[in-house]
Amino acid sequence: MKPIIGILATNCEGTQGNYIRAVERAGGCPVVLSRVENLSNIKSIIQIIDGIIFTGGTDINPLNYEEMPYAGLELVDPARDNFEIDLAKSILLDTDIPVLGICRGMQVLNVATGGSLYQDLLSQKVTEFNHLLTEVFPRDELSHIVNVTNPSKLYDIFQVDKIAVNSFHHQGIKTVGETFEATMISEDNIIEAIEMKGNRFVVGVQWHPEMLLERYPQYLKLFTSFLEYCHKEGIKV
Repeated sequence: MKPIIGILATNCEGTQGNYIRAVERAGGCPVVLSRVENLSNIKSIIQIIDGIIFTGGTDINPLNYEEMPYAGLELVDPARDNFEIDLAKSILLDTDIPVLGICRGMQVLNVATGGSLYQDLLSQKVTEFNHLLTEVFPRDELSHIVNVTNPSKLYDIFQVDKIAVNSFHHQGIKTVGETFEATMISEDNIIEAIEMKGNRFVVGVQWHPEMLLERYPQYLKLFTSFLEYCHKEGIKV
């Protein structure tokens, strides 16, 4: 039986389809998870899935990591923040469900475990390079190189020390959340991936592998590896 993969609903139907297609290509059964107002429903959601993908989207309200808004902060969705951060905490603390976070999704995992973010990389002078290439590069095009930590799950997946990625973010991780470590770093020292320490598959990437699969099918390896971990054994809910 195919593993059931929960995909957090995004605000853009077009990008939602990329996640769905990636899961199907990797051999899973995707189910889109809509935001719920009653957070007690989170446990019911967890019980029907074998793995979960936290998806991309808007900026995270900086109140969630105890900061005031900086210049450069863009649209936030506090209701989505509250739901996804609470869901992430429940999954990370109370289950063994494999987790994949993409772009904002990686940042949600980081904030949910006590980490913080740069609200805008350029205005906060974290780097001189532009990581927000939405209007510059096609979404399915590689734009810069990242270094891959060895050992790490991402090194095991791709078997390379350096890999090219696409880039559509203006925020980034400042401090890494508890239990996580950075395992991909760009050449200008921006964190491009994090992994939970230990054997459990909890991986976040700042880039968008789901957008690369048509032209660069080798990036499907991230999804197929994720699905290999997706089963219901060991869930503690």
